[in-house]
Amino acid sequence: LPDSNEDKRHSSYFLQEVTLEDLTGNIQKKRDDNKADENNGETANNEDTDDKERIIDILERAGETLNPEEIADLPTWSSVMAQYGSEPVIVGLDTCEQFQSMVPEEEAWIAPAGLFNTGTNLISLDLTKNCYLPKKEKKYGTSGVRWQVPWGKHTPATWRLKHRAESKWARSVNITSIFPIVTIKDPYHWMGSMCRKHYEAIWPHTQKNCPNLIKEHDNTINEVQVKYSKTDPSKIVKHESLV
Repeated sequence: LPDSNEDKRHSSYFLQEVTLEDLTGNIQKKRDDNKADENNGETANNEDTDDKERIIDILERAGETLNPEEIADLPTWSSVMAQYGSEPVIVGLDTCEQFQSMVPEEEAWIAPAGLFNTGTNLISLDLTKNCYLPKKEKKYGTSGVRWQVPWGKHTPATWRLKHRAESKWARSVNITSIFPIVTIKDPYHWMGSMCRKHYEAIWPHTQKNCPNLIKEHDNTINEVQVKYSKTDPSKIVKHESLV
C-alpha cells in the first residue's frame, strides 16, 4: 500500500478493488476462451481432413499407407477441383470412331506419349492394368497396350512418321496402327517438375533460379535444347523457350 499522499495519488491510476469473484470469473472466462479456440482449431482440422478423404481413399486403394504428417501435406479435394475440375479433361474422343473405322481391332495398338514430366509412366501403368483389345488378345495373345509409341514417347509429334525407337517392335510395327494416348500437364506445375528433374532438356538454370525463363542481363528468352539421341547430333532440337 502507498505510504504517502503522493504515493496514493500516483497509485490511484493502477490500484482497483478486486474481489475473489472477479478473479475466479476472469480465470473461468480465460479457460472458456481457450477451450473455444481449441474446439475451433479441432473443427477446422477435422473439416480439413474431411476435405481430403477422397484423395486419401485414392492413395489407400493404390496401396499407400499415410502417416499424419503426409496427410497434413495433402491438398484438399476442393482445392484440386478448383484448379483442375471434378473430372479428367480428355480431348479427342471424337477421333476414336475414325481410328476404329480405319484400323481393325486385332491390328491396333494403344500407347502413351507426352513431354517429360507429364505422367507418361502413370498412363502406361493405367493402360496396362485397365485396358485391352479383345480381338487382338484372342488372335495374338497380347493386350495391344505398349509402354510407349514406336516413335518414342517423349519425341516431337512431328517425328511420328520419321523416327523409330530402338526396339524390335518399334522398328517393325505399322505406325498408322497406333492410337496414341497423349498426356499433358498444366505449365506452372510442369515447370516445377522440370526444375526437379530436367531429363534431356538443357537450358540455363540453377536450383535457386528456376525455371529461369528470362536472361537477367538483357531480358531475352532462354533457349532450350533437348537431346533425343546421345549419339546423333541431328536429334538435338532447339526450342525458343521452356514454354
